[in-house]
Amino acid sequence: MVDARDYSFVSGAKVSDDGSLLNGAMSPGVGDDTLETDKARAAATVIDERLSFIQSLWASKRSSQHVPVRANLDPAEFYRMWPTTFLLEWDSALSDWWVRFAGSAYGAVYGREITGARVSEIVPLSLAPQVLADLKRCAEMGEPVRTNGETNWPDRGNVYRYQRVLLPFGDESGHVTHLLGVAAFFNSTGATVF
Repeated sequence: MVDARDYSFVSGAKVSDDGSLLNGAMSPGVGDDTLETDKARAAATVIDERLSFIQSLWASKRSSQHVPVRANLDPAEFYRMWPTTFLLEWDSALSDWWVRFAGSAYGAVYGREITGARVSEIVPLSLAPQVLADLKRCAEMGEPVRTNGETNWPDRGNVYRYQRVLLPFGDESGHVTHLLGVAAFFNSTGATVF
């Protein structure tokens, strides 16, 4: 569940003491009378603003011709997003990404701690080809990649929909060395899980 208190600095939303958006914080659409619809729209707006915020932060660190330098990535600037943030580092010797940091949401999604794992160990091509394609595209283009997708683990019976932004960071020469990702996860009914 998204706690709107964590993102009110981005959205300017009216937030109650328990972290939910107050009535009137989001305008319902025509025919949308239920509180659940209002909550879903409010959560979607908060998530969209969260991803837009991190992408704007990335853009502010970018030089005119290169991706931002990894050394300029300051986690304190987005600490409220840590649970749904991950950082990958490219290992050219293995032709694989290492998970250097994965927030608590990823432990829940994957069913185990994934910090320190290789991406090929946790995201097999057979289960998540789009995830791997997005990583490759972000690194090759040196541009943000924002996607909506779905991952599933048939052996665990879990299916998650997600909305995610991948942001490339690199070295002084502009070569992409790291990818920063921030995501939101939804269950099969569309409710926000993380």
